[in-house]
Amino acid sequence: MQRRPETVPLSFRWITVLLLLLFAPALFAHHSFPAEFLEDQETTLTGVVSKVWWKNPHARFSIDVADDAGQTASWELQTHALSTLRQQGWTETTLVPGMRITVHGNLARRNRQKIFIRWLDLPDGTRLTPAGTVSGEDYAISKNFYANPIHYPHDITGTWDNSHKFRPSVDDLDPKPTPYTDEGRRRFESQVFGDDPALRCLPVGMPRLFGAPRGMQILDAGDFYLMVFETGEQMRRVYMDGRTVPDDLEPSYNGFSVGHWKADTLIIETTHLLPGMLDGSGMPMSGPETRLVEEWTVSEDGHEIDRVMTIYDPLYSKPLVRKRGSHRAELALSSEACDPDSFYHDLLEQDGMDEYFRNKGL
Repeated sequence: MQRRPETVPLSFRWITVLLLLLFAPALFAHHSFPAEFLEDQETTLTGVVSKVWWKNPHARFSIDVADDAGQTASWELQTHALSTLRQQGWTETTLVPGMRITVHGNLARRNRQKIFIRWLDLPDGTRLTPAGTVSGEDYAISKNFYANPIHYPHDITGTWDNSHKFRPSVDDLDPKPTPYTDEGRRRFESQVFGDDPALRCLPVGMPRLFGAPRGMQILDAGDFYLMVFETGEQMRRVYMDGRTVPDDLEPSYNGFSVGHWKADTLIIETTHLLPGMLDGSGMPMSGPETRLVEEWTVSEDGHEIDRVMTIYDPLYSKPLVRKRGSHRAELALSSEACDPDSFYHDLLEQDGMDEYFRNKGL
């Protein structure tokens, strides 16, 4: 007989959730497939999707499975990272609550009601797999796709110190007063402590990454610039070969960026961003409807870059402008991990733990 989840008092529940969240980075970083699942034990289940977590490092789903006695148990389904799923045609709405599916996969260790997906059948009979294989021919095509050198008027590769002309990314956008629309102001005023992803060690993404003061390394990858930022260990690609946005591209923290040189200025346009914040004060960003235009003007000696970003967003009646600078530096980018411990301590001190997790649906 399948086990029925026990009811846990709220006070114990949020303590458990807190501990899981605090130790989640370590768990995700070190638990490989063999550490969590049994390679030689598989099962097939049929049930109704109840929850969807479309988030990295692993997409997860819950299904309610009824046994022969009519009792229902909740099983967790785990699979690959979102990038892998998207390559196989999965999207955030491939599985939705209420959908009845059949899934086959490896059982978890320690008798947990959890499996790693090998395949699943949708209601219409379509069979999906979370990961595929790449043929040698496909690999050669993808490898050569990024091997076309482009000659630029300036060499901006190397490491840069972004603290040049730095201002904190709080209330640093012009014009003033902030030209909110009614919806923009409503969203700003509804922000509460904990909404800022930076507090929880999540990527702040663009356009806040543009204003970060720490080091940046730029690599010429042929068809695109690869930019590595010390802040949050984030990477950004700026495509320089004139490509257009793929039809099936989903929003991401840093969006999709294309660039071109105009004399001494690199012009970058970014779209397909996730909803987020423009600054540390909580100024909202719509995300999918946001468009960023950057102008990076290189000094005559090539040692400095003046960077100007213009933000177009329907939550504001006028474009917003952020200005920063960079100068060349011999930097060794560090990779210190972010620890969300202080965020949860602040929640405890403010007696806001129950409310925070309740708002998150936990």
